Amino acid sequence: MLCETVFDKFVSDYEINLFVDKFINPTKPSIENLDWHPIREINGKIYDIKVTFVAKDDKTKISHAELRFIPERYDYFITKYEMRSEDYDKVFKPENERILASIPKDGRFDELQEEFEVPIMSRGIKDN
Repeated sequence: MLCETVFDKFVSDYEINLFVDKFINPTKPSIENLDWHPIREINGKIYDIKVTFVAKDDKTKISHAELRFIPERYDYFITKYEMRSEDYDKVFKPENERILASIPKDGRFDELQEEFEVPIMSRGIKDN
């Protein structure tokens, strides 16, 4: 984009905003309407979900998005369901954090506001 400026000898408002946002006063886009819904549920246990959110920036177009899925361990299940603590990981297979590259719903990073739908699928779990 800066190369275009050299050729056309004109700096657009967008190019100025891009420069300011990147080098002078960097700001991250805001995340709004963050929500999730189950995609697959077996015997009352959720295995797959879809996360939806909107990313907004007031100066520059959204250029990249990723979703970090960080599984949580619910130790209260051990006492609630009278489990042995050593059995927790057998029942609820441990998962590592996942970083999922996200593409806007319209398939292009080209706006100040982008909508995302990111499916998060469990690993190795089959329907009964």
